[in-house]
Amino acid sequence: MTMKVVLFYLFFIILLLATWYVAWMFMFLKNGIADLDAMSRFIVICTGATGFFGFIMECFVDKNHNGIPDMFEKEKPSMPPPVIPPRPMVERENKK
Repeated sequence: MTMKVVLFYLFFIILLLATWYVAWMFMFLKNGIADLDAMSRFIVICTGATGFFGFIMECFVDKNHNGIPDMFEKEKPSMPPPVIPPRPMVERENKK
C-alpha cells in the first residue's frame, strides 16, 4: 500500500511538470516570444524540488523485499527516561 502512494505522488509531480513545460512551449510557438521570466521561475521551482525528489527516491529502497520501504520500517530511537538524582538525606532536629 505504501509503495502505491509513493508511485502516485511521483507520477503526479512528473505529470504536473510535463504539463507546465508543454504549456510553456505552446505559448512560445503560438506567440513567437519565449517568456523567459516564467521559464526561469519554473527552473527555480524545479531545483527547489530536488529535496522532494530525493525523498521520493529514498522511498523506493526496499532491501528486504517485503513491500514496505525501508525508510518507513526504521525504528525511531526511544529516549531513555530522565534520571532524577536522589535527594540528599537531611537530618531533622527534634525541636521541642
